[in-house]
Order: sequence, then C-alpha cells, then structure tokens
Amino acid sequence: MPPGEPVASNSEKDEDVFSEPKEKRYQPCFKKSDPFVEPLLNFDADTSKMEEVYSAVSHWTQIALDLKAKGYPIAEGINNWKKFDAKTREDARMLDDFLNLFISKNLYAQDKPYEVLRVLIAQGTPYLEFKEKMSRVDFSIKCNTIWENDAVAYRCNTCALTPCMSLCESCFDANGHAGHDYTRFFSREGGACDCGNQDVIREQGNCPEHGDESKRPKYEMNDVCIAEYIVMKLLVRLFLDYRGWLWSHRDFPAKV
Repeated sequence: MPPGEPVASNSEKDEDVFSEPKEKRYQPCFKKSDPFVEPLLNFDADTSKMEEVYSAVSHWTQIALDLKAKGYPIAEGINNWKKFDAKTREDARMLDDFLNLFISKNLYAQDKPYEVLRVLIAQGTPYLEFKEKMSRVDFSIKCNTIWENDAVAYRCNTCALTPCMSLCESCFDANGHAGHDYTRFFSREGGACDCGNQDVIREQGNCPEHGDESKRPKYEMNDVCIAEYIVMKLLVRLFLDYRGWLWSHRDFPAKV
C-alpha cells in the first residue's frame, strides 16, 4: 500500500471524524458493597448491627459537615458550584448519589427508605433520643397545642384579655398563676392553647417557653446537616412527582 493511502474509504473516514463518541453511562463513585453503603442499603431495624449502621451514618455525616464548612450550596444551581475544587464537587456528587438510593420514585411504595432516612437524619443518635433533643430546641412564640374532648384546660381571668382564653395544663403549670383568679375545666369540644398569643392573654400570663419575652433555646445546626440535604431532595422529589402527575393528566377531559 503506497504511503498516505487511506486505510478505509472516504465515506467511512468521514463517518469516523464526524460521529460523536458514545458517552459512558454515569456510575456513582461508590459501590453498594462498601462498608459505608451496605449497612444502610440493607438496613433492618430488627436484625441490622447498629454499630455498622452508625459507622456508615458517621461517614456521610462527615461529608455533609465538610460541605457545610466550605459553604457548598444545599441546592446546586446553574453555576453556583463551579467555584469549588474538584474534591469538594466529587464529595457533593457522592452524597447526592447516595441519597438518590432512597429518595426516588419508589419512595411512596416502600417503608424501608423512610426508616433509612430517619436513621440518617438522626446522624447516629437513636431516633427517639434525637427526637427528644429536637423537641427541646423547637421554638414558637405561641403554644397552639390542640386538645380533644374532655382534656384538662385552664382559664385565668386575671391574665385574659378575652373571656374565651384557654391554657393547656403544661403552660399553666409552668407559669403557676399564683394568686390569680382562674378556673380548671374539662374541655367539651376541644380547643387550643393561647399561651404567647398577645391578642388574648397578657404578657404576665405566658409561660417561660412562649411569648415575646420567652427564652430562645440555643441549638447547633451541625446536628441537622444531613437533614438539610434530605429535606431539599424530598422537596425536589415532590415537585417532580407533582409535575409528572400534571403532565400525565393534561389531556384528561373535564368532568361534566
């Protein structure tokens, strides 16, 4: 074959030049058998070894903490991630891929993803203990506790601005209302606690937990660093499902 003779025909050569290379299918940078993935992927509340589960949770918690410390956005936009180095972007992608294992279109059909997400949100703390911890830092100016029929409630005429003001037992006991004109009663039709509601109760009648002068509990945002990513992905998942539902029903005739 003379030097310079094409190996293939011109048409084949042109096809090779202008054809786009096939893109490789994206694969997460972890394996399902990895020790920080498998215990959560196969999590069972009754049989799983919690030491292994908490160790896996600790791995993802540390990634979330590192991303938070570097100011990485919880929700990536068009270009708000470009200023970060490759390692940070890789960690963020890995965390996103991992959460996608549980927050998917099958989320509503299975109970297991909810159990795993609950463990992740607690970040290695037993769920009930974590729930109690969060309740201690939960803050609201108004109590708004709702009670049902036959529940014990109180009405303090000294502190009330309106005759229908009511307090739950917890808020009443926390204040004491010593020397006040009050009544204790069983609610016949249910009700809601007005503690902290400045429209119906004087400031002196509020318990220490409610009202404008109430104590604001201190909390550490690092305790919910994974929860921030999970909640954002759940909202996106809800939006996508709702959008898909509208798309699938767009041609349905209106009922007469």
